[in-house]
Amino acid sequence: MPPPDPCRICQATDLGPSFSAREMLHGTREAFDYIECRACGCVQIAKIPDDLARFYPDNYFSFRSHRGLDRNVIRRLVDPRRARFYFGARDAIGAVAEKISRPLDYMTWVRRAGLGLDARALDVGCGGGKTLLSMALGGFPAPQGVDPFIDETLNYRRGVTVHKQALEDFAVGRDGAFDFIMFHHSLEHLVDPLAALKIAQRLLSPRGRMLIAVPVAGSWAWEHYGADWINLDAPRHIHLLTGPAMAILAGGAGLSVIDARSTGGLSQFVGSERYRRDIPANDKRRDRDLFSARELADWRARVKTLNDEGRGDQTMFILARA
Repeated sequence: MPPPDPCRICQATDLGPSFSAREMLHGTREAFDYIECRACGCVQIAKIPDDLARFYPDNYFSFRSHRGLDRNVIRRLVDPRRARFYFGARDAIGAVAEKISRPLDYMTWVRRAGLGLDARALDVGCGGGKTLLSMALGGFPAPQGVDPFIDETLNYRRGVTVHKQALEDFAVGRDGAFDFIMFHHSLEHLVDPLAALKIAQRLLSPRGRMLIAVPVAGSWAWEHYGADWINLDAPRHIHLLTGPAMAILAGGAGLSVIDARSTGGLSQFVGSERYRRDIPANDKRRDRDLFSARELADWRARVKTLNDEGRGDQTMFILARA
């Protein structure tokens, strides 16, 4: 009998039994085998499909263009003042806007990385580039994106370019060009995450930081829902990392994890409960049509508790050069 295939993250052969997970984002219910490494905890698809592109149809949510945001005059006037206020400048309008508006999450990410508004940003696997557009509106200089699956290269008025390229092609001649590189819910989609991190490490400036936001195995939602966990997202999520698995990948790419925070949301409950009840993500019924007010209130409270305990189903890692 041939030896078992090793874990693609830590190369251990101590793998648990395989289990079947269904494609539920689009509701095809096609089954795929996954396996959990007993050494590093990474949950990974047993056999990577040869035709991954078919699971990213043209209407895949992250591929949408954001021309409306690009032309938003109010955001163009207000967001720079909000950003300046957030990073310490005195600005009354920015203070008021920051208090009454929805949070601009990217500002928290950049400050947590120890950087400021002058950071040159790259988003890997960014789809239509919504986050990059928000950063440009806030005053970041010409943020860039790269995604090989979009229809064409996108050039926005605010100075944002999303390149239709593979990361290895985009990286040619750009060593040290970026201060802040994001894999914002994209690393889990990659066939070879270590290779991508090695390329990204070369793109980092000497002061650079890397943000990795991923769903994580070992979380409460994974342990509780198993194959029905929404963030398993078969077969698009190829590797569901853990803290130890992320540290292994970082070390292999000449990086180290300097910060890790649990960032799970309500979807770990409502999405997983939908899947457990055989309701795909594209079902149009609202959460309040499916769950009681008491259930929703309880889950919202538990989101905070799980994150405080480090057991939410997503983690945001900050990496630096080792």
